[in-house]
Amino acid sequence: MSYIEQYKVIPLFLRGNQLTIAMSDPTNLRTQDHLRFTTGKEIDPVIASELSIEHYIRKLKSGGIKEVNRPLDSMEKIDLDSLKDVPDNPEFQAASEYGEVVVNIVNNLVLNAIEENASDIHIEEMNNHVRVRYRIDGILIERRTLETHYLAPLISRLKILSNMDIAEKRKPQDGKFHIHHDGHQVDVRVSTFPTVTRDKGLMEKAALRILNSDSGTYTLGEIGFTTAILRKFQDVLASPNGIILVTGPTGSGKSTTLYAALKHLHSPEVNIVTMEDPVEYAMEGISQGQINVKSGFTFASGIRSILRQDPDIIMVGEMRDHETCELAIQAALTGHLVLSTLHTNDASSAFNRLMDMDLEPYLITSAVRGVMAQRLVRKICPHCKEKYTVASSLSTHFGYELPEKLFRGSGCSHCSHTGYSGRVPIFELLVPDETICQMVMHRATASEIRTYAVKNGLAETLRYHGLQLIKEGITTVEEVMMKTEKDGLAVQMFNSELTEM
Repeated sequence: MSYIEQYKVIPLFLRGNQLTIAMSDPTNLRTQDHLRFTTGKEIDPVIASELSIEHYIRKLKSGGIKEVNRPLDSMEKIDLDSLKDVPDNPEFQAASEYGEVVVNIVNNLVLNAIEENASDIHIEEMNNHVRVRYRIDGILIERRTLETHYLAPLISRLKILSNMDIAEKRKPQDGKFHIHHDGHQVDVRVSTFPTVTRDKGLMEKAALRILNSDSGTYTLGEIGFTTAILRKFQDVLASPNGIILVTGPTGSGKSTTLYAALKHLHSPEVNIVTMEDPVEYAMEGISQGQINVKSGFTFASGIRSILRQDPDIIMVGEMRDHETCELAIQAALTGHLVLSTLHTNDASSAFNRLMDMDLEPYLITSAVRGVMAQRLVRKICPHCKEKYTVASSLSTHFGYELPEKLFRGSGCSHCSHTGYSGRVPIFELLVPDETICQMVMHRATASEIRTYAVKNGLAETLRYHGLQLIKEGITTVEEVMMKTEKDGLAVQMFNSELTEM
C-alpha cells in the first residue's frame, strides 16, 4: 500500500521481470527509477488519469479493495494465458481494480466480436476518446467508445496475451492468442502499429483478426461455386503439376478457397506440404509450415526445404516476390502441383503481375494451369428483404441489362439496419488455352486477355457472376458494383453476342 500511495501508481501486470504500472505522468523518469530500485523490476509505464488513480487509492484505503499485504516486488504473476472472466480468488483480488477493468474490457470486446461474426477489431485513439470498430460482413462499424486513458493499458494487455514486447512502442509488432468459445477454438491475430498525433505525440493502435476454425472446414461444394465453375475448378485441381493461383484483395476469402482445395486433394496417397504466414487453420494429415522471417524461414527458403520433403502438392501462402515466384514455378515444372495466392484485380491480370515480377513469359505459360479471382459480397438480409423498381439508368452504370424488379434490404434490428446479413463469394475462373499462352508470350495487356477469354467462353467475369446473384435476389447491384470493376470492352462483346442470339 505504501508504494502505491507514495508514488501514486497502479500495478497492472507482472510478466517475468517486467512490471507494468499505470501513472498519470509516464514521462516522470525519477519515479520510474525509484520504483525500479525498490522493486528490482523493469518498469513499463502506461498512462492513466490522475482522478482514476486517486479513486483507486481511496477505495483501497477504505477497504473497497482488499489490502495488499505484501510488498510490490513479491506480487505473483497473473495468469495471462486465458480470456476467461477474472476468477474470484485472493491472487486476482490483490491486483488493481483498474487492471481488472482493462482485462474485462478486452474480454468483452473479443467475445462480442465473435458473437457478432466480426472478422476484425480496430482499436484507435481519436481526439477525445478511443474508438472501437468491428468489421462485419466486410464493413467497419463503430461499436464502442472508451475514455482515452484506457488505450495504453488495453494495448499492453493485448501485447501480453500475444507474447509481444510490451516495452516496445516504436515498432509494429505481431502476435496471436486463442480462446475457446461455444465449443470451438478461435484464434486471434493481433497487430500493433505506432502512430503519431499532433497533440499527444507517439501513440499506438491495434487491429485484431478473428479466425474461426470452422472457416477451414468448408469443402469445395460448400464454398459457393456455380456448378460450371466447380466442375472446371475440380478439373484444374486434377492436373498432375503446374501452378493454380487464387487472386483477390485481403479479406476476399482466398485462404478459405485454398483450404477447401487442399481438403479436396488430400488423401493417403499424396504428400501435401504448406508454407503459410500465419497458419490460419490446422488440417490433420497435412504438413503445415509457419513462416518466421526472423529465424530465416521465408517463403523462398521454405520452398527449397520443401522440395527435400518429397512433396506431391505444395501450398505457398503468397507469391510476393521474384525469388518466391521463380522457385514456385521451378517446383511446378519439375512435377509438383503448386497452389498459391496473388494480389490482382481479376484473373487475367495475374499473368501481367507475374511478368511485373521479372518472370519470363515462357515460364509463366508453361506453369500456370488456372487462375481463380474472387470477392465477397454482402447478402440481403432475409428479414427485411423487399422488392423495388430499378432505375433505367442503373443498367448503364452497371454494364449489364438489369431486370425491372430487384431486391434489397430495408434495414431492421436483425441486420443492425444495414439491409445486409452474411456474405457470399463471387468467382472468375480463367483456364488459359493456346491462344492466351501466345498472348502472354507477346505480353498482351490484361484487358486484351480478358476480352478474348470472355468472347470465347473461357471465363465469366466477377461482375457477370455477381449479376446472377442479383437476379436470384441474393445480393444487390450496389454491393456488386462496389466490389467489382466494370467489364468495359468485354461487357460490350458479351452483350452484342446476347443480342445476336
